[in-house]
Amino acid sequence: MTIGAAAVSATLRRRTIFAVGGCLGLIALADFLFYDHPLGWTVGLFGFATLTLLTLRGGELWRGWTGRALALGNAGLAVACIEQPGPLTITLGFVALLTVALLSRGGWTAGAGAWFTRTADILWRLWLQLPIDVRLRHRWLRARTGRASWWQRLLVGWTAPVALSLVFVGFFWLANPVISRWMGRFGTWLSEILAEIEDLFRPGRIALWLIVGFASWGLLRVRSRRRRADGLVIPPSPIPTAALELNGNRSRHRFLLRSLILFNLVFAVQTGLDVVYLWGGAELPDGMTYAQYARRGAFPLVATALLAAAFVLITFRTNDNGAGLRWPKRLVYLWIAQNVFLTVSAAWRLWLYVEALSLTRLRLAAAIWMMLVAFGLVTIVWRMVTARSNDWVLGVNTLTTVAVLYVCCFIDFDATIARSNVTRCREVGGPGGPIDIEYLRHLGPETLPALRWLADRATEPGVADAARRTARTLSQELEEDLSDWRGWTLRRARLARANKAAVSRPFSGSDH
Repeated sequence: MTIGAAAVSATLRRRTIFAVGGCLGLIALADFLFYDHPLGWTVGLFGFATLTLLTLRGGELWRGWTGRALALGNAGLAVACIEQPGPLTITLGFVALLTVALLSRGGWTAGAGAWFTRTADILWRLWLQLPIDVRLRHRWLRARTGRASWWQRLLVGWTAPVALSLVFVGFFWLANPVISRWMGRFGTWLSEILAEIEDLFRPGRIALWLIVGFASWGLLRVRSRRRRADGLVIPPSPIPTAALELNGNRSRHRFLLRSLILFNLVFAVQTGLDVVYLWGGAELPDGMTYAQYARRGAFPLVATALLAAAFVLITFRTNDNGAGLRWPKRLVYLWIAQNVFLTVSAAWRLWLYVEALSLTRLRLAAAIWMMLVAFGLVTIVWRMVTARSNDWVLGVNTLTTVAVLYVCCFIDFDATIARSNVTRCREVGGPGGPIDIEYLRHLGPETLPALRWLADRATEPGVADAARRTARTLSQELEEDLSDWRGWTLRRARLARANKAAVSRPFSGSDH
């Protein structure tokens, strides 16, 4: 073995030992913090531990401003998890750790398009990195010794076939009710067998180990693949380039002109209906309410706006400033203006629906999403006016979306939803519909102040009693979460203090 080969072998051994140790450490930490325990501030602790391992793997990451900014963002998400972990906060934290892994391996890449490509590449490789590394080590051992051990041959030879077979089984499970029934019986049988095994090997615990193990190994061993264009040969065209461009521009001009004329006519019908019924106050057809009209159109209108944005970004190039596309550009401005109006109309539809019924997480998220879509359409117009690139549009909208979602991590939306629903419900004389107490219970302990407010003011005794029972149930859930130190969060601690103060006095409306 040469000196170079020995150095490479030692480096690979150190990296493998670090990855194995870090992976096992994160599995043990996840088991200690999360298994059979409530999620609390420990989510932020686990994120800090993962970030520390990624930093130790590539310490040079923090020498540039991008790394420092990303570290600050990760710290903010950890604080949000200490405040109260939720699906949005956990998802953004995972994306932030994924970005750290990308930066530490491939460096900073300008342009949102390149980031999306690299992120998509790492996402599918994340869960396959362990079998890929096993395969690579198998080939390396065979190159050195000419033969791999029997367990390596077994693992390498069966990992991919079994994994792919399980994927197909999963698809058939979803598609075929007979197979779904078989899998249910198999799952029941497997659960009965695993129930006889000691607590250490419960299915939920094994699933946690596998998920954390595969994900952490993928983060610690991620590689950035750079596509090379060397050797790419474009065969000469038998037709002169000028003729191709002329014919292509004429065909493209006709296609855009016809498409945009039809699009504007179709959208004009929908725009006119919204102007008449939603904004003009015209009477709807018999048997239809404004809530029904609003509910049927809010989400499809957002989908049409997204399709319109995709069409413009794909068909209009950055250098489309010639006179030949003057009318198509005018028509696309008109079309995007209609899309912006319909997006605002969709938001108004959603507001009417909320006025008639109540506010939910999905409806609140839809309102935020509609604002982002409207902003994206405006940036497309600005891109065409200033002759910017699609990558600029993608970058601006990605940055805006991340910033909005980051801010949302620090907002208690559940309490906002509960407060809005109880103050507007019919039971307290508000303009809304009947209160859905079961939905408030589903939102969790954050609704305790709203439930107590409702119990004090509800004009129907049955509703007040239901609010009191639900408040007692959520109080017990809050105490159970705080009984385990892993389930402590700032928000739960504040709720517990306020709840104790409220419990110390009886429900009554005299002191409000």
